[in-house]
Order: sequence, then C-alpha cells, then structure tokens
Amino acid sequence: MRKIWLLKGFVIVFLFTGCEEPTQTGYIRVSSNPTGASIYLDGDYSGETDRLISDVLVGSHELRLELDDYEPWQGTVVVEEDDTTSIDVELTPSDSINDEFLWTFNADGRVYCCPAIGEDGTIYFVASTYLYALNPDGSLKWRYDAGFRLDFSPAVGPDGTIYIPCDSSMYAVDHEGNLKWEYPTGGDIYSSPAIGLDTTIYFGSKDHNFYAITPQADLKWEYPTYDEIVTCPALTPNGMIYFGSEDHWLYALDTAGELQWKYPIGPSEGWDGNQPTSRWPGHSPAVGPNGQIYAVSGGDLYALSSTGGLLWKYDIDNISGSPVVGPDGTIYFCGEYYPYDEEVYYGIYALKPDGSLKWIEGPKIYSPTVASDSSINLPGHCLNPDGSTRWKSTLGWSYCINIGPDGTIYYGLSTTLYALKSGSQGLANSSWPKFRGDAQNTGRVNIP
Repeated sequence: MRKIWLLKGFVIVFLFTGCEEPTQTGYIRVSSNPTGASIYLDGDYSGETDRLISDVLVGSHELRLELDDYEPWQGTVVVEEDDTTSIDVELTPSDSINDEFLWTFNADGRVYCCPAIGEDGTIYFVASTYLYALNPDGSLKWRYDAGFRLDFSPAVGPDGTIYIPCDSSMYAVDHEGNLKWEYPTGGDIYSSPAIGLDTTIYFGSKDHNFYAITPQADLKWEYPTYDEIVTCPALTPNGMIYFGSEDHWLYALDTAGELQWKYPIGPSEGWDGNQPTSRWPGHSPAVGPNGQIYAVSGGDLYALSSTGGLLWKYDIDNISGSPVVGPDGTIYFCGEYYPYDEEVYYGIYALKPDGSLKWIEGPKIYSPTVASDSSINLPGHCLNPDGSTRWKSTLGWSYCINIGPDGTIYYGLSTTLYALKSGSQGLANSSWPKFRGDAQNTGRVNIP
C-alpha cells in the first residue's frame, strides 16, 4: 500500500508492505545399501549416504543417488513442514561387479594379514594362533598352532620353510606344518621378516636390535638402534637392507651388517637423532625401479636415493599402510583426504616418480597391489591405472591382498579367506607391486 502526504510544500511518501511469511522447510533422511552413494537433490550435490539433509523447502523434489558399479537411482520426494521424509534405497549392482569367488575358507579367527603364496601354489595365512596352509583349490593342507596369537604376514623361503613372528621369537615351520625351530629375542617382534637370496632371515625386534640369522637359526649378526624396530625390512638385489626404527632413522645396512648410511625420518628439523621419539616410520619401505627407497612416517612419504639423499617428500595428514610401485614407476599408497570439507576419508594416492600427484580415488583402505595388467587391486575393489573403477566386489573392505600367477586374488575378511577370480596373470612386472614385495612375502625386490 502506498500513501502520499502533502505537508508544507513537501511530498512525503510512506510505503507500507506486509510482513513476509516464514519459509516452510523440512528434512530428508537418505540411506542406501551400500552406503557412500552421492546424493543429488534437484540436480545439486548434497553429500553421500547415509545423511540427513535439513532446510529443504516444502514440496516435491527430485532425488538421485549415484555409486560406482551400481545402477543410478532416481525418484520424487515430497517434503512436509517440520517433518522428516526417509528414503532407504537398495542399489542394484551394475555389470562391473566381480563376485566370481572360486572358493572360501573359514578360519578359527580373524583373517587380516597378507597371505603368502608358495612356489607350489600353497596359500599360507594366519588367524588367531594358527598358521594355515591351503591347497590351490581351497582345501586344508595343514594347520599349525603356535600357542600365541599371530598378527603378522608369513614369509616363504626358497625351500618352502615358512617364517612367522610369534610373541618375542621368530618361528620356522616346514612345508608339512612342523616347527623346525624358534629364535628368541629380548622383545616382541612386531613385523614380518625378509628373506635374502642366500636364505638369510632378517627382522627387527622391540629390543631395539635388527637380526640376521641363518636358516639353521644361527646368529650371523645383529645391529643395535636407539629404539624399538616395528617395521618390515626391504632387500635389494645388490645386497642392501632397509628398515626403520622408532628412533626415527631409516637405516641402510649391507649383508655383513655394516651401516652404509642412515636418514632422519619423521621428527622436526634440528633433532640430532641421539634420543628416541614416539613415532615410528611406517610399515615397510618400498624400492623403486632405479633403487629409490620410499618410506612412510606419519603423513609423510619420503623418496630417497640409493645413497641416502632426499629426492622429494610428499606430505599429507596421515598415511595408512605401505607404498607400492607400478610398472611405469607410479607410487601408490593409502592416505587421508578431505573431499567434503572437514569429513575425513581414506583414498588411494597415485604419485608420479617425481613426487607430483596424478590422482586420488577413494574411499579405500590399506596397501594396494598392482597386477600384471597394471590394475590397482584392493580388497573388494579394482582400479584402472587412471584411477577409474574397473570392478568391485559386494563383500566390502579388508586390509591387504595377494595375487597368484593365474590371477587369483586372495584376501581375508572377518574369519574367511576368499579366492576371487580376476582378469590378470599375477603381479605386475615392477620392482615392488605389493606389500612385502613379492607373492612369497620375502621383502625382496620383485624379480618376475
């Protein structure tokens, strides 16, 4: 309404408008199976399932859900004032789902360490206090009870002996499941061993020492560090041994146990390395095609030359698992990233050999494995070299996988070991295609 007043030669205009009515809104709660689907409300991205969307205008809205390897879902949602409309969608798998399980084996405990594959095709893995040996068809070959919980991946020697850390000792079990010997140390052993080309067994202990022993359990030498050793060693064809300690040094020893160099990894600048610190340098170093060493500490990935010089460092908030190397030299690892503001996800990073980022794809967890067709394989998921999805399994996520020479993928989930068919022909022709280097988990540079 408008009124005009004439007062002593002045025109005064008063505008009267009605009060605006409050906006009427409601809520939409969106859930899906599986979760993690992208939500699009009226064409606008609105996060991932499962999620409650607030301040949605009253009325009809178009809702769309999208998830890799599942058919997109679309529907109309009606929102009422101050009310919650719940949408629960069962997504339909697309043709790129891979659930071609060859067999499954139920163990007497949780299966989460990386299985090892012997030269004869026997699959070795640990669960609870047991070391299992399975035939290639998934039938039980034998089971050895160590008497203590086994938490780390087994390694297989050239004569078929299986080496596993157990409590504070290193155990050697023959190919028929009999204990050959145990080698005690002064502290718990928190990592898998490495096996040299000359069959020497290398491993560290929480007693601060790094050990080299013969296949007959005789000590060759030991090397002391300033703190606990809870990382797996990596071996190169020219006889170098790399491992990290909680004293924040990455050590390079020769096969005689002599220090060739060490590099400070992890703590702040100015630390002289003479006092122990509380962070340890990661799970296992990886070795590149030209002898580069890739090592993790917290959220830092270090690239060092074979002589111990820093090539580059890639820094994020946290890195989970150990790096691996593709046939073209690409470095893959799992780490935190933030695709949606403050929400934390874990994804696979792909770095060029110079340390620059190629892509990030998530959410994923733990260490990937690179196959002969250059695909990047994780428990329940397979990526193309460009980061796009090749296929998924409906089972879900686990920790680490191995790939047999016929392309069979082995990984554990809960108390079951799965054998899954794939299109590859084993591990990639690269220096370090998987955690522990090769199919036997020897911790050596992979030589196909």
